[in-house]
Amino acid sequence: MGNWIYGCAVCQEVCPWNKFPAETSEKRFLPGKENMDRNLKKLLDMDDEEFNTRFEKNAIKRIGLSGLRRNINIALENI
Repeated sequence: MGNWIYGCAVCQEVCPWNKFPAETSEKRFLPGKENMDRNLKKLLDMDDEEFNTRFEKNAIKRIGLSGLRRNINIALENI
């Protein structure tokens, strides 16, 4: 697992349809500014309300806050 906290990026890297990726100008496909912060300690401190708001339209919501915390703790141990 290394320092990954969620697998969607890996899926994008290994998908054969993504062999020749192109930059997009579609703003809906770009990451939100709030999700560019990579401070794992801040993510650990989120409460349920902040998690639900921040990841409302994001695949990360599927694993729930407890799953995200679990993955963050594993990543921190591996760093």
